[in-house]
Amino acid sequence: MLGSAFAGTEEAPGEVELYQGRSFKTYRGMGSIGAMAKRTDASRYMHGDDIDPDKMVPEGIEGRVPFRGWLKTLFSKWKVVKTRHGVYRIKNNFRFKR
Repeated sequence: MLGSAFAGTEEAPGEVELYQGRSFKTYRGMGSIGAMAKRTDASRYMHGDDIDPDKMVPEGIEGRVPFRGWLKTLFSKWKVVKTRHGVYRIKNNFRFKR
């Protein structure tokens, strides 16, 4: 579910490419046609050894995601957003106490 969010980080596999003046990384979800064609997830989607391309049903996407830099930087940005929206107070909220 968070694959595309992490795919643009420096730690994710793949090369950073320049496209129309911006930096991107190629992203391929495990349920995508490209991943199934490479048979990296054949057993996960119960295709076995014989994969008929006509019977593949994609459950993921392929594309480019913006390059976001280091994962540590991305997490620090998420912490700021979380704090601004009051998420840090959820554990103190009476509705969530047992």
